[in-house]
Amino acid sequence: MKASTPGQPNLRQQQASARRRQILEAAVRLFARQGVARTTTRQIAREAGVSEGLIFRYFPTKLDLVRAVTGSPHVFLGDLRKVLKDAEARPVGDVIRQVATVWLDLLHREADISSIMFGEALINPEIGGILDQVIAEGAAGIERFLDAAKQAGKITALLDTRTVAHMYMASILMFFLRYRHLSEADWERESAIFANNLKVAWLRMVAP
Repeated sequence: MKASTPGQPNLRQQQASARRRQILEAAVRLFARQGVARTTTRQIAREAGVSEGLIFRYFPTKLDLVRAVTGSPHVFLGDLRKVLKDAEARPVGDVIRQVATVWLDLLHREADISSIMFGEALINPEIGGILDQVIAEGAAGIERFLDAAKQAGKITALLDTRTVAHMYMASILMFFLRYRHLSEADWERESAIFANNLKVAWLRMVAP
């Protein structure tokens, strides 16, 4: 058997990773289709084409499986961090528009997981906590950017950056919830219009 390169997963690890991903993808499909509460591990096993025992090998409880599906805030926050990196040197309006575009693209691309998080957050404290973390960390990143822009005199010194950051995040999330069922072409058109209009509206609000 060919030895694996140091630092790279061996064949057994690759197979385990693929099997785990297979189970998670099946869980996402069922959670999105019928909700977390009504989905059983037996149904997930059947959807994934594996034994129920194998699911428990990777995820000891159903809650562990739910956490694995929805519990990766870095997936949603990673792109935001990339946009905000070195953002202070760029025009405020361009950053505002790009953040909206990137987040809407991600929410749409991960629509099943996004829908699970929003749909279950009110009745499942675990998922609600994960969603709160995503929103709080995202808003904090926007707030830091706005604070730097305020110090640089790019936006009004009277701005309450924390409130504005949360309002900004809320507007993006509300747009996704309202229009997530659009066709691909309609989504691309409407989300682009929204991002541009958001830039115009927010520039008027934060103008020095």
